[in-house]
Amino acid sequence: MTTQLWTDCAVATLQPGADRPYGLIDDAALVLDGEFVRWVGPRSELPTELRARCQQQHDAGGALITPGLIDCHTHLVYAGDRAREFELRLNGATYEEIARSGGGIASTVRATRAASAEALQAQSRVRLQALLAQGVTTVEIKSGYGLALESERRMLQVARALGRELPVSVCTTFLGAHAVPPEFAGRSDDYVDAVLAMLPQLHAEGLVDAVDAFCEGIGFSPAQTRRVFAAAQALGLPVKLHAEQLSDSGGAALAAGFQALSCDHLEWLSEEGAAAMAAGEGGVVWVWLLPGMPPLSAKAQNAAASHWRRPAFSAPPAASVRRRQSRFQVAGRLRLRVRRSHSRSAGPRPPPVRPGPGGPTVGTISRVQVPGSSPTRSQSSPPPIRSR
Repeated sequence: MTTQLWTDCAVATLQPGADRPYGLIDDAALVLDGEFVRWVGPRSELPTELRARCQQQHDAGGALITPGLIDCHTHLVYAGDRAREFELRLNGATYEEIARSGGGIASTVRATRAASAEALQAQSRVRLQALLAQGVTTVEIKSGYGLALESERRMLQVARALGRELPVSVCTTFLGAHAVPPEFAGRSDDYVDAVLAMLPQLHAEGLVDAVDAFCEGIGFSPAQTRRVFAAAQALGLPVKLHAEQLSDSGGAALAAGFQALSCDHLEWLSEEGAAAMAAGEGGVVWVWLLPGMPPLSAKAQNAAASHWRRPAFSAPPAASVRRRQSRFQVAGRLRLRVRRSHSRSAGPRPPPVRPGPGGPTVGTISRVQVPGSSPTRSQSSPPPIRSR
């Protein structure tokens, strides 16, 4: 295992309780043993014997080194766009109104079903490259725009292929219970039966890391969501939930009962839902999607204030860090991101990304995972990080 020393850099340690935002250390030194961080701190305090052990030394050229960021909620693989709907939203149309008129999820399903795997991968590659350029090293990618076995499989296969093609860890989420497809109109229970038939097949093919659902009036009821989660639990798969986005449906408490990795959106979270999420070991992570989402309702703001010390869109530490004589040892493998300002970069800016089905995803950071491990629950959070 090669020991490397990085100098002429600033390092964001994200140490909770640090004197400076993000635990920033200027003129830092960073020592790596393979994929393990062995030492980080001011360069002037680097032990001589540790410097002597370093087989490779790198001048970072004044770059900022940060833990690799996690985007834990993306709808990155899809075809088509919703530019027209974005304009409708700006002019006052609600998400529910657009969905009930055949837009929203349904419009993206039509385009995604018609797209080949090659076309999906080509379009999605650009979106993923944009995230990588902004510091993301692990990304969750959901299905949910196929809503039939073959098209859901195609989305998940593309997500896996992107993870093999690009230097990023991809975690896949089966979101078959995203909406009721047109061929099941008026038969949502029958469609849930279809979802329950898809899940074990896709899981057996190694395509599913977690299971999600949309618990909402225009999606699925708590009882239907419970069926999906029970099936996931039987397969040993963790769950997460789109909950309380348009109304208080009780999804947050339901997800907490299944020890969900996260509840996402939660614009209409109730006090009871917040209490359920906060209870238990580690609690359930609240993912509030930024930017582009509507403000929290007063009820949700009050619920959050009662049960969380910091806003739920804060970014937690990138790995479990143990303090040892003012130094840090990372308890696991960690990807680091070396970032320079654009003026110092040799390459062009990444191309702009058109608004996708889930809106912009940059800044959707709420859970950070050590690459190669399963997602862990956040225990504490530093000050909020806004990417835009």
